[in-house]
Amino acid sequence: MCGSAATGDTAIVRCRAYRAHGKELYTLHDRDRIGSFWGRLETSMLKLAALHQLGLLAAHQDSNAATEDAVIVIDPEALDLAIALVEHLKRGLVVLFGRNWRPAALLKAKQKMLAVVRHAGGSISQRELQRRSANLLTKDFHSVLGGL
Repeated sequence: MCGSAATGDTAIVRCRAYRAHGKELYTLHDRDRIGSFWGRLETSMLKLAALHQLGLLAAHQDSNAATEDAVIVIDPEALDLAIALVEHLKRGLVVLFGRNWRPAALLKAKQKMLAVVRHAGGSISQRELQRRSANLLTKDFHSVLGGL
């Protein structure tokens, strides 16, 4: 993505933003669930910058000017504003996944584990329970097990 037709300051800012954006995903504990949303935000970053730039061009353009052959170059300021907005959205996304959606996932995991225990007649070893609940994340398994 950094090797596209963009040149100068815009290309440098975009490359840094994409690299930082990608690296940040790998630092999150819940990256498997957040990953697809994270990728959409990455794409939205450039779309937002382009929309902002188009708005500025439309506001300063003479209404009689021909726009058929116009080339749009995204200013670094427009890209910075888009990056700042995406950073804000990313923080909200992490909070949303961390607080609001986590309890629902743990409740679902608890219900699944209770069904496994019931199916085993009410008595099952931890090892067998873990084997039968292999699709659960390890942290979910231990969190639910601690609450039983």
